[in-house]
Amino acid sequence: IAFFLILIEFITPSSRKEFRKLSIRILPFFLLISCLKQENVKQAEMEMENGNASEAARLYSLEINASEEGSKPVDPKLYLNAGLSHLQAGMHTKAEKFLNMSLEHSLESPSLQSMALNALGNIYYKKTSDFLGIQNIQEAKKAWQKAFNFYNSALELDGNANAKANIQLLNGQIEQKIKSLITTIRGKVWRDIDGDGMIQQNEPPLRGFVFWDKDNNGEFNATSEPRVDTNENGDFLF
Repeated sequence: IAFFLILIEFITPSSRKEFRKLSIRILPFFLLISCLKQENVKQAEMEMENGNASEAARLYSLEINASEEGSKPVDPKLYLNAGLSHLQAGMHTKAEKFLNMSLEHSLESPSLQSMALNALGNIYYKKTSDFLGIQNIQEAKKAWQKAFNFYNSALELDGNANAKANIQLLNGQIEQKIKSLITTIRGKVWRDIDGDGMIQQNEPPLRGFVFWDKDNNGEFNATSEPRVDTNENGDFLF
């Protein structure tokens, strides 16, 4: 709008009249776009209050797209709100994308970054639970570690109380669940001189290794069968 007003002052009087007629038609168009953008955000906030996260996520995405198409910088809060609404709607991939964009564009706002980090922690908290549900311990541990790192970063940044509580939940519930799903096998290897299966004082422990004979052929296959070494006392733990 300012551009049009300044431009009017630099054109000839004869052209100024025609240009003003044209600007009268153009300015409402720009004002309409601005109003629509504001309306998207207001409506998105209302949808979140009403528990309709999916619709809020759609509206925030529209607002972001409109700003990007207009080559205007996007308010980092928009990225954050888009991420939070997508997260609440269960759309975790898009939520993670918008939350990471929020982090990239909010380096001067620790509080905003802290909220984004805590939300990213929530995403990986959910992933941890999902992996545990299908007993994928390895991936659950990776997701658990990422969740902890995000929560811890938020806590260190501004003492985020939600992140602190989430860390306690993560350590107290998820870690215990992981441990409960892990089976351990321990034992001892020794020279059973008399063959009675009982350790005697004169029967020394042996150094060696124990392996999981998956194919039951009595032979160790290094490519597919896990192994553990015994210690000097012959003890081992799977």
